[in-house]
Amino acid sequence: MSDWIERAEEQIERDYEEGHTSPEEYRAEMRALRDEVRGAAEEAAEEAYWDAMGGRF
Repeated sequence: MSDWIERAEEQIERDYEEGHTSPEEYRAEMRALRDEVRGAAEEAAEEAYWDAMGGRF
């Protein structure tokens, strides 16, 4: 797992454990992080595809 993702998860967990966020906020923040990671992965996959195909047509 990427370092920034791991650090972000740890910060979200720490904020929750220290009482800075509610259970709902914790779940929303973790969901947003997963969505961000998924979007970045999809973008990287698309770029790799187009690089392999010799560029966009």
